[in-house]
Amino acid sequence: MVDLLIEELVASLKQEEVYKTYLNAKQELDKYSDLMWTFKEVKEEYIKMKPYFKYQDFSELQERFMTLSNQVTNLEAYQVYMKANHALQERLNEVGLTIFGDIIEKTEGSVCVSSQENINEEI
Repeated sequence: MVDLLIEELVASLKQEEVYKTYLNAKQELDKYSDLMWTFKEVKEEYIKMKPYFKYQDFSELQERFMTLSNQVTNLEAYQVYMKANHALQERLNEVGLTIFGDIIEKTEGSVCVSSQENINEEI
């Protein structure tokens, strides 16, 4: 019974404008897949090498990363996608709170060691 309700909820969400907008934005961004793939590869290399920046000159890698980062973030398709993604995430959060709000309210009084406020307690 719960599975059927979830399937109906998913089908309903897929009919909402926020989801359709997200899909359209994703399709537009996919037109830049080569640039996005290159950016992802350079970003991964940048992150991997960042701890060694103080020991070696990685200015070429830094410049390439910054150039690609600017190209990606200045793409209108990327900006539209990020806005649509954020809107979809907000909608999914709303749905989650509607479904699980009662459970969340009951657990808010308890202390979670892994919560952001208590993260230092784990160390």
